[in-house]
Amino acid sequence: MDDDSTDNTPGIARSFDDPRIRFVANERNLGILRNRNRCLRLSKGSFIKFLFQDDLLYPICVEKMVRLFELHEQVGMVFAPRDILLENPYDPAAIAWKEKYGKLQM
Repeated sequence: MDDDSTDNTPGIARSFDDPRIRFVANERNLGILRNRNRCLRLSKGSFIKFLFQDDLLYPICVEKMVRLFELHEQVGMVFAPRDILLENPYDPAAIAWKEKYGKLQM
């Protein structure tokens, strides 16, 4: 789901020759909430994994998440801890932000 990118995101996404990937582009920028809701409405699969422009996805992340759903049918949502890569790992403000917001889990 591309929310009217101004870079080469559409070209990169369309370059993948994989039947599992469906690329949809918004005609105008909807913003994060409306874009996410549109993505949910258009989804066809059993599972959804949001991946945003600055996210990296580890190779077996989705596999591990799906396995949890298969093992525990009562589970409705899973998430993974995140790693934050700082552009400047020595910037005190960036370090403070990472310490404050880096962990989503308890």
